[in-house]
Amino acid sequence: MKKALDFSITDDGYGIHTFELSYPHINHLIFNELKERFSDEERFSYYKRFFKDGYMICAYPKFKGMRIHLIHRYPNHYYMEIIITPWSLLRDETGTTQIFFDESALTTLEHYINICITETMGAEYNLDSFNLSRIDCCVNVMLSEDYSAARYIKLIRRSIITRSKKNEILYDSSKKNYKEKNKHNFRLITDNVTFTAYDKYYQLDDIRVDYESISDSLLRLELS
Repeated sequence: MKKALDFSITDDGYGIHTFELSYPHINHLIFNELKERFSDEERFSYYKRFFKDGYMICAYPKFKGMRIHLIHRYPNHYYMEIIITPWSLLRDETGTTQIFFDESALTTLEHYINICITETMGAEYNLDSFNLSRIDCCVNVMLSEDYSAARYIKLIRRSIITRSKKNEILYDSSKKNYKEKNKHNFRLITDNVTFTAYDKYYQLDDIRVDYESISDSLLRLELS
């Protein structure tokens, strides 16, 4: 007799993991002012990442739950993104599996985001200065040892019929361990929505983040 399926959804249920705010156009003077501001090592940690057509400065304030992308696309396109993890921002602690689901805290979250943006970037910036460009809503499914996340991802990949393989986003051979990454991750993009199913513990191990397991395996289902 086959063993009964053993799974459950985490207590936080369906909620928001992260969302992205965008400031689509800034000039090179503002770009350089913000770049200089983010170089203050007492207030920020940051690194620079290069693309074929530009580069990005990724700045982390000293509090948790916010990172800022300052991007220059050659020759003269400058813009900015802020990625917010609301659960971490409200608590000033890293949450590796937790998601934000408390609707009653939305007003508090909005108020706190405004404070963080102004303190981080200057008095001329606030939440109304940005557009909401992406929101990641997700649910965490705790799985038993016999039913690992990778097996479910394989099942999801086989069961979803798409008009074209171009809709599926895969890691290519330029990425280290790309075959293993694809085994633990499935991402499908449509005109307006991206669906992702991935092995959360594999992701955390891959980026070398310490975490406390809440189940034998953890499958995250996400809509962006």
